[in-house]
Amino acid sequence: MLRRSHSESQLLVAAGRLRTPTVSSVQLWVPEANLDAKGHIKPRQIGQKKPVSPKKVSVRSPPGSAGKTLQHGWMSALAEKKQEIETLQTEKAELRKQTDQLKVIILKLQSDKAEMKKGLTTQAEHVAKLLHSDNVPSAEIERREELQYMMQREINANLALKARISELEERVQIMDGFAKQQTISIKERDNVIQHQQYTIAEIKSQSEGFQEQIRTLEFQLDQVRVFNLKMEKQVKVSSTKEEEWREEVARLQKIEAQIRQENEQLREKLKEMIHATEGVNVQFLEMKKNVEAKREHFAQLSQELEEARNLYAVLMTQKKQLQSELGVMVKQRNEAIDNNRHLETTLLKKEREINDLLGKVNDTIKEYEGKLTAKEEQMWAISEKLNEEASKKEVDMSAVEREFLIEMERKIDAQAKAHAEEMEDLVKTARLRENQVLELTKRLNDMETRQYEPRMERLRAIEKDFKSRMEEYLLAEESLETALICPKCLQFFQHPHTLTPCGHTFCRDCVAQMKAEHYDRVHCQECPEVTVQDVFRNEPLESLTERFTRRKSLMISMMSWIKVLKVFVPGSQVGAVR
Repeated sequence: MLRRSHSESQLLVAAGRLRTPTVSSVQLWVPEANLDAKGHIKPRQIGQKKPVSPKKVSVRSPPGSAGKTLQHGWMSALAEKKQEIETLQTEKAELRKQTDQLKVIILKLQSDKAEMKKGLTTQAEHVAKLLHSDNVPSAEIERREELQYMMQREINANLALKARISELEERVQIMDGFAKQQTISIKERDNVIQHQQYTIAEIKSQSEGFQEQIRTLEFQLDQVRVFNLKMEKQVKVSSTKEEEWREEVARLQKIEAQIRQENEQLREKLKEMIHATEGVNVQFLEMKKNVEAKREHFAQLSQELEEARNLYAVLMTQKKQLQSELGVMVKQRNEAIDNNRHLETTLLKKEREINDLLGKVNDTIKEYEGKLTAKEEQMWAISEKLNEEASKKEVDMSAVEREFLIEMERKIDAQAKAHAEEMEDLVKTARLRENQVLELTKRLNDMETRQYEPRMERLRAIEKDFKSRMEEYLLAEESLETALICPKCLQFFQHPHTLTPCGHTFCRDCVAQMKAEHYDRVHCQECPEVTVQDVFRNEPLESLTERFTRRKSLMISMMSWIKVLKVFVPGSQVGAVR
């Protein structure tokens, strides 16, 4: 009896132990959203989200803020990627927490399973002992049945617990696989993010390079504009100087013609004076009377000759001064070849001085001619009076008077010869002066041609270089022009609009026409397989097109002006058309 009571107490203790760790009492954390109606995990794993397709960011650049909008799109994309990474990290932490909880539960169930196995073995031994005993009372039989029922129930519970443990192990394996998959996906996302960051850095560097190229091109355009303005100023200055030189050459030619005419007149007057002096000599031979009147007349003539000599001396001094000034001018001209403006001003001053001196000389000659004509008239009047007096007093003339008249005739002949010699000297001096004037005019023309030739050569070289540069610039403009033409209407962009994501640009009217042709939907004619998502106005391209059209019209007008440009050279009326 003591043994039976002891075995019953052991069975009761074992039965009490078997009731405590039941499967229904185990609570596992499983999100309801991730389980189906039977409590199994859905095919989509826990915490897994649908792959987020990268959104196509349409860059709609407002005027002056294209770089800022693009940078804002990159920053928003990076923020979304960071948010996805944080979400994945939180899900990973939750999965690790669930895995740790499941591992703890599995360890606890394994320990309970070992205890249950131990209790079942003891119960089985006790039941075997009871079954082998012969004398079994009815109460013992009932107890055995009850124990068998309890054992069967515990076996069923153990089987259910095994199934639950296997299911939990499967869940743990699934969670481990999901954790590994999430780790791999996180690594892949990290690689994608790094690649995107590298791509963004490359795009930033490329955009900086493009901006640097744009700044370089704008600087080159500014340099070309400044060069064009300088060339326009130089051409205007050269044209004004050329007109001034033409006027000056015409004025000098007129002065030269006047001087030649005056020289011809002077020659004629000198010839007349020679003839007049010959007539005076003949008349003086006939004048034998009125000696006092002739003395006074010849005294006046001698005085006038003295005045003429003084005037001739003054003219010679002026001539020497003129020659010295011309020598100084030539020396200054040779020394100042590199300083053209100073040479021009000096030459103008010297030419004015020469013209003034020539005017003074001409005035003096005219005055002297007037005096000679007046004296000639006086001589004719005196000769007529002397002839009349001689005819009246010829009868009363004595021998002494005749001798005296002969003496006076000799003196008059000597004075007439001296006067003729002086007149010949004056004629020689006038001819010498004319030759000097011609030589000075020739030198002046040579100096003008020497001054003009290097300037004309430089102007031709500058013009040739300018033409070549302008042609190169026009070729570059034509290559740029192809990028500013609408592919639909083949004209310059009028209010250009850009399509996204293909990036092709058309005029506003062309976009409206394409939209009308495709039933109120825009289709790009360059890439019809791409679906147009958005259309925006490209204001930077519009401003660039307007500036290009204005610059092109200006360049065309400038080239047409250069084609009809003429160069005038001294000594020729019209230069060659270059």
